[in-house]
Amino acid sequence: MKTKTKNKKISFLMMSDTGAHNISFALSVWVVKLLVTLFMLVICAMALFVAYYARISHRILTVSVLARENTDLKEKNRKIDNLYAEIRKIKAYEKKIRLLTMNDEGNAETLTDGSASFFDYPEVVPEKELDLFVQNIKLQRNLAYINIKDGEERRKRIIESAPTILPVDGWISRGFEGKSDKGGRDDHTGIDIAAVYDSPIRASGPGIVTFAGWKPDFGNIVEIDHGYGYVSRYGHCSRTTVKKGDLVERSQAIAFVGSSGRSSAPHLHFEIIKDGQRIDPMLFIIK
Repeated sequence: MKTKTKNKKISFLMMSDTGAHNISFALSVWVVKLLVTLFMLVICAMALFVAYYARISHRILTVSVLARENTDLKEKNRKIDNLYAEIRKIKAYEKKIRLLTMNDEGNAETLTDGSASFFDYPEVVPEKELDLFVQNIKLQRNLAYINIKDGEERRKRIIESAPTILPVDGWISRGFEGKSDKGGRDDHTGIDIAAVYDSPIRASGPGIVTFAGWKPDFGNIVEIDHGYGYVSRYGHCSRTTVKKGDLVERSQAIAFVGSSGRSSAPHLHFEIIKDGQRIDPMLFIIK
């Protein structure tokens, strides 16, 4: 007959340096194993927590960096958008200046040395080149202002003489269409500006009055020679205040809005002619 063995125990003895106070105790083997297992589980849990915390911290840091970079990119894009808007205004102004300063052969003079335009930039710019790109835009913008402001004396005289303002306050009811296939009265070689009857009509630029009188299609009409091949016409007036040979200044009142001639409502028919060719007046209007 087998006898039942006692539970195995592990004894522990804790001694002081002097040996005066000694502590001893015994624990069952299964208790020791349980404590060791619990200790290992705690160590593993702590290790997993540290690893998880490090991973989360890295993600938080990455998100923070990306958010900051995204904010910086948005700010740079906003600045670039503003610069592009300014550039578009300068280019529109440049185009009008080129049209105003066409040389005798009908070619537009350049505003910079041998360049056809101030700006020629790509649609997409690499992120690492954004700062340099912005600096380049600012430089070109400043050069554009300098070139426009400090142009040649002849260009300055042409701009000062050319018809560059809208002659009357109103709204454009019909734009420039040029010569139609049918020709004759179907041609619309100027713009119609609807305005209140008897509103003052002002000279679009300085010059000499070459005609002020009646023509069947345009009724009361004024024609002004601005020099350098430019002529402006103002038709359907109710009455005129100038006569042939008068010298007029830009913005000087020369007539009043009417509906004379071939017209159905009060408006101004405004034309600009360059070297005998009618051109869309809106290409020349600067202000």
